[in-house]
Amino acid sequence: MPNSYHDITYTNQTSVQFTNNDLKYLETAHLSMILTNTSTGVSTTFLQTDTGTDGSNPPFTVTVDAGTTTINLTNTTVPAGTNRLRINRVTPSTSLLTSFTNSSLLRAEDLNQNSEQLLFVLQEQLDAGTGSLPLTASDEYDASNRNII
Repeated sequence: MPNSYHDITYTNQTSVQFTNNDLKYLETAHLSMILTNTSTGVSTTFLQTDTGTDGSNPPFTVTVDAGTTTINLTNTTVPAGTNRLRINRVTPSTSLLTSFTNSSLLRAEDLNQNSEQLLFVLQEQLDAGTGSLPLTASDEYDASNRNII
């Protein structure tokens, strides 16, 4: 089972849900969405920082209630033939989400977030095949512009 994404069969829903057991993340801003036609291998990625079909709102919104995350797709232009929706976690790896200073209180929440950030970045690298041949959202290997011998 992958640790950094959760696949959902897409059948023209306007929203999808998953639980903390399906995919863990630190902030909803760390979620992206990949819509894929598994027959053709064509994928489209959406970030919350993108603009939706109305030109202003993000393509999807995220709400969390009692451990269940709901992604609302009302502003998403779903490509024809899409049959898989991948919720992908993208944890920032260039800066710490929690910093400590001398004489600061060491709260369990801050220490856990710091450890989870590191764990999540490592899981994302493993699932993406960083340093190896990565697997795309359509379950195909991607050698980019490199030759395979």
